[in-house]
Amino acid sequence: MKKIILSSILGFSLFGCTSTLLMDSSINDFLLLGIKTNSNDNVVLNFSSNVVDGKQVPFKKGKIPPSPGQIGFNHTESYSLNKMAQEYMSMRFLKFGQSDGVVVDLKLRDFWIEQGPIGSFAEQLLATTKFEVESHIDVVVTVTINGNTETKIIKTSHSEQVNGLAGAIWQKQISVCINKVNNKVLMVMSQFFESLNL
Repeated sequence: MKKIILSSILGFSLFGCTSTLLMDSSINDFLLLGIKTNSNDNVVLNFSSNVVDGKQVPFKKGKIPPSPGQIGFNHTESYSLNKMAQEYMSMRFLKFGQSDGVVVDLKLRDFWIEQGPIGSFAEQLLATTKFEVESHIDVVVTVTINGNTETKIIKTSHSEQVNGLAGAIWQKQISVCINKVNNKVLMVMSQFFESLNL
């Protein structure tokens, strides 16, 4: 009887309704403290995205399609990344938003979440299984200066451990992962700008 009840609870938690993530669009303090201000160049940022904000269902590890009925979540990744990039650029470039200068094109090509158990098979049998959620992002940054174009492809990820694949903590850790990869994108952009003397 207990097994039946447990199975019912587990099934409800894994295949329940879709929830909306509380997205974190804050910029890493380390990145903010390290900003090198540019007061010389006019800079504009054009953001585009192949990712539509809305529902997403996490893949299994290795980007294996999820099981039918797997719980998903609603996200605003395109909005959040654009907001973070605009904020960062406005702090780095004092003439941000002024045309007739440097053009930065930031394109979000792909974004997805993977999840699954970690630990040995024996640990999983002993019901001590831990789970992992991992956010992946793929963006391309193109900088045009005086008609010359430089491109940087950024593919990165971040993972966090959770005790289960549903609930408020699960949602929170997914949000943390997304914020971490967005900040990694900004960090690589910063290094890219420095290599171009911007």
